[in-house]
Amino acid sequence: MSCLMGTPKSINALTSLMSLVGSDSDLAQELAKVPALRSQENYSYNQMRARGQDLFDGIYGRHAVTVEGKLRGLYPDLAEVVMVDCYGRLLGETRYLDGRDTELCAIGSLVPQDVPSQLKSHCLGAARMGATEDMVQAALRLAKLICTKRP
Repeated sequence: MSCLMGTPKSINALTSLMSLVGSDSDLAQELAKVPALRSQENYSYNQMRARGQDLFDGIYGRHAVTVEGKLRGLYPDLAEVVMVDCYGRLLGETRYLDGRDTELCAIGSLVPQDVPSQLKSHCLGAARMGATEDMVQAALRLAKLICTKRP
């Protein structure tokens, strides 16, 4: 699912970014030295599931069990993909962004997708993760501004 929707856009976005940065820049040279964050050797399935569950619970608070149950009710493997791959492997990686900043980025990525239910959940989740109302509103405004800009 996310392989078809998000991965191609991620590849294109990183291609655009790196073309602006330039392959000979100091930043590109430093990025080339960074080891992969995700590998079979780094984390077990159970570690990723636990990390994902912790973040999911933090974002959804008292609604976490209900939301997870809805995902499982749609299709059992959907809940596992969301918990392990989306929340555990991707969103739960905190070496660069903490939970609050990850949620603010999630807000920015959800605005152009026109998914109001998920946007509302992540706005509330950002607050649960420590974002102020001003931060949430700024993330929303910035995402909407970027969406309306034309090259």
